[in-house]
Amino acid sequence: MTSTSRRTVALTAAALTFAGALCGCAGVGGASDTTPSAPTTGAPSATGRLGFDAGAALDPSWQAQWGDPFIGSTDFTVHTPDDGDGSWAYREEASGCVLGYWQGRLDGFDAAAGDQAASDELLAMQFDADVDKIAVYVGDDISYVSFDGPIAARSVAGADRDAGVTYIVSARAFATIASGLVATLDCPDGVDVYAKWAELAADPGAFTAVVGPLG
Repeated sequence: MTSTSRRTVALTAAALTFAGALCGCAGVGGASDTTPSAPTTGAPSATGRLGFDAGAALDPSWQAQWGDPFIGSTDFTVHTPDDGDGSWAYREEASGCVLGYWQGRLDGFDAAAGDQAASDELLAMQFDADVDKIAVYVGDDISYVSFDGPIAARSVAGADRDAGVTYIVSARAFATIASGLVATLDCPDGVDVYAKWAELAADPGAFTAVVGPLG
């Protein structure tokens, strides 16, 4: 699973300090000076090939996993190697942004609650928090890419002024197939994290997922 502890304290601080702020974001890095901001719009994340409702129709034998366009790339270096539990990360040399991934099975999730509820639960795990503690910060403005259309996801975004970082943390759970995906993007000050997400999604296809009979 992707790192949780470095985001936990800052989320609490954001919830307490910015209770009246715009939703869609929370802190990262354990800093107390963390600024939420509203999610952007325009990504067709709740519709398309794999909207949240569509997940119920998946073949239970299928799996979900990330594509990896970075193998052999000189523009990206391994920031954190695969830890054997489905987590790894790359660093884009030009921008200094770090892209993190997790893929794996979901145990103990309630399939009857649906993919959106399960996705929120998976997202909350990234902050080591209960779903209700992050609910005000969660949006669905981020979607993943597949060869057949967008895949709906849930996300939290924010900025840590002390660390000089802006970030997006996103998750999609497929409750019927007990499979989940997490993607994160952390960028230094001066880099628009949403614009960078869109750029990396388009080329080299950084947030492309495959859902199907993967063996």
